[in-house]
Amino acid sequence: MSINANATHGIVCAINEGKERYFGWPSVAKLGDGTIVAGASGLRHAHVCPWGKEVLCYSKDNGETYGPLQIAHSDMIDNRDTGVVAMGGQKFGITWFSTDTRIYIGNHFHLSDPEEQQEGLDYMATWTDDTAQTLAGSWLKITEDGGKTWTRAIRCPVSAPHGYMVNKDGTLGYLGKGFDETMQGTGGNIRYAVSDDGGFTWSIRGEVPISAETIGLYHEPHYLELNDGTLLGVIRYHIPKEEGGNM
Repeated sequence: MSINANATHGIVCAINEGKERYFGWPSVAKLGDGTIVAGASGLRHAHVCPWGKEVLCYSKDNGETYGPLQIAHSDMIDNRDTGVVAMGGQKFGITWFSTDTRIYIGNHFHLSDPEEQQEGLDYMATWTDDTAQTLAGSWLKITEDGGKTWTRAIRCPVSAPHGYMVNKDGTLGYLGKGFDETMQGTGGNIRYAVSDDGGFTWSIRGEVPISAETIGLYHEPHYLELNDGTLLGVIRYHIPKEEGGNM
């Protein structure tokens, strides 16, 4: 089955010079006044590197053109994913997760150029274990004025690329992978978390039953609330090598 969309293709943001040209894991949302907010983990050097930041671009003409890149959040360690969630009017939230990129050295570190790789190693050498531990995990921030001001960064118990959803009853729901106790990565089961206070505190309401042997193959969940109130969730499954995949 093929689906053809009547779409116009354009460019949200392009950086053609320098090292900070990699953008990944985008999301998009439309605010109450029609403003489109496009977000990504941007100004990166590679898929796995220590320099990712939460970046946003805004369009006032329904996506025809976008304004200049704005950094919405940047930590010392790598900020990955950018969920953008419209919450009514000029209010919206962004979500991300942060990791201590040092755990990927010698494995999934994607800086192939020797000079650039050394630059990354030198930068990560300035991190302390305490700082990395404090910043690692899943987070969100909320703005009520279209991105001019933000709340503090709020820790979440789960993470997914497109963040949480606003349910019909006004609660926020977040279907995501749980972080392990060291906050070093999304190694936990897929869980459903709920916030009754606009995202400042969260509680786990349920968990998707997945066997311990295959838990590492399930990633990037998201859900929709149907008209009858049913929550329909989808989960990416990474096919292992023995089943014909590449993992």
